[in-house]
Amino acid sequence: MLRDSFYSISDLEVKETKTMARVSLNPEHPIYKGHFPGNPVTPGVCQIQIIKETLGNVYGKPYVLKSAKSIKFLNILDPQKCPIDLAMDCTETDTGINVSATLADGKTVFLKLSGYFQPEVSNSS
Repeated sequence: MLRDSFYSISDLEVKETKTMARVSLNPEHPIYKGHFPGNPVTPGVCQIQIIKETLGNVYGKPYVLKSAKSIKFLNILDPQKCPIDLAMDCTETDTGINVSATLADGKTVFLKLSGYFQPEVSNSS
């Protein structure tokens, strides 16, 4: 999990199918030492992880991204230019959740995602 080390969330608000959250990134996190020194760029997989973890927080269990209709990284997300807003519209199905999500700072959209998440299955024996 990246929450509380790589990023933090404030102002989490859930109304019916809509979730809004304010996300702050930690520019001192070790990920940025390699991605990229002196010019930090938030990796796309980390942006998707923020969505996945927030979904789990809202619905009370961990989820995995099973399929994606669309994932678009539209602009470079500099961790020093935070906070940003996460907006999710979620529709529950019998087996998971369809999610449309954006990460943006009001004027700049960094990520648009349309995907299907299912609850994570534990492989413990």
